[in-house]
Amino acid sequence: MAKVENNVIKKPFLKWAGSKTRLIVSIRPYLAAGDYRYVEPFVGSGAVFLNADYSESLLCDSNADLINLYSVLKAKKTDFVKACKELFTAENNKEGRYYLFRDEFNNSSPGKRRASLFVYLNRHCYNGLCRYNSRGEFNTPFGRYTKPYFPEDEMFVFAERLQTAELSWQDFRKTLGEVGTGDVVYCDPPYVPLSTTASFTSYATGGFSVADQEELAELVREAAQKGALILISNHDTSLTRKLYGGVCLIVPVLVQRMISCNGENRIKTKELIAIFSRRPFAMSPETCFGTIEIDTKPAKNTMRKWLLDNGYEDVAKNIENVIRAWQARGKRTRRNWWDVLAGDRKGNPRCIEGVTFPVLRAARLRKGLKVTPGCLCRNQKEKTPAITKTQRWQAGRRSVVD
Repeated sequence: MAKVENNVIKKPFLKWAGSKTRLIVSIRPYLAAGDYRYVEPFVGSGAVFLNADYSESLLCDSNADLINLYSVLKAKKTDFVKACKELFTAENNKEGRYYLFRDEFNNSSPGKRRASLFVYLNRHCYNGLCRYNSRGEFNTPFGRYTKPYFPEDEMFVFAERLQTAELSWQDFRKTLGEVGTGDVVYCDPPYVPLSTTASFTSYATGGFSVADQEELAELVREAAQKGALILISNHDTSLTRKLYGGVCLIVPVLVQRMISCNGENRIKTKELIAIFSRRPFAMSPETCFGTIEIDTKPAKNTMRKWLLDNGYEDVAKNIENVIRAWQARGKRTRRNWWDVLAGDRKGNPRCIEGVTFPVLRAARLRKGLKVTPGCLCRNQKEKTPAITKTQRWQAGRRSVVD
């Protein structure tokens, strides 16, 4: 699994309307562990890249200013950070000076000065919004902040991560055409609108239409057939469900976002992570998706709560891994996965090929606890052979990898 050091999420140095900082916790369990190449066709702020543990990366975007910025930061590091910091003064935090710098930026050529102005504009413009008009000119208005924050430490951390990354200014179509077996891809396209009134213009000139969304979904399927493991995040709408229909797994998530211009008006919005793969990494649940970290807080599900409360965290982790591995293989059941895998008589293990072991019943017997029919075990009178900690999930692991 892609690691986040000490469970601390590293924040990108750019303010970005589509930043995935809050989505990283939901994304990282599905990033395949191993020596793979990490690819982003829409790198944006690079929030996921910054927290992904891969030794080789390909970062692409259709925004030329973004790739120019990252290229300069990668090459010049300390000198570039110093040049950016010189722009963050009280004198420059004025509306008139902002528009002078914006005009200079729009009339400049790619290079160090344009990149430093891009950082300045990003931190001084309204809400960190990166927007261009039809002529390709940056046109976001002044943000009126009391003291814009200069992300010096964040820039140095990002620069260090960029040293092993390849950068390319190119369309997502070209990027996805270059991926295949051994690539782990995260796509963060401009989101489909939540309503007909949400008509935000893309951060790249030309916008991103429904036709683009459809073409992206088709290209992702083709790339997955070539052997890539691909994740896409987007709003959870009827359109995206239709676009990503037939994928191995769709994970719904709730993310708190600022919807209106009022900074305090934050609501939970429904998003999803769609996972495309033809299983090129299929060796074990841990190899495919990494070890799932189990929340130690009281769980709503009775069986999961009982396992965590009675010292069977390892069993709970294995259940989570088996569930995700079977879902990724396209297996479906109308029964509750935890009921099935724990041996509940309400869940028919035959719904899932190879999973026939009553885990909770065996665990309770080993502890000398009462075995009761119903939600926690299958049959009070059945005799269950003694099993060891190393054996009790042997059948489950074989059933997943065979």
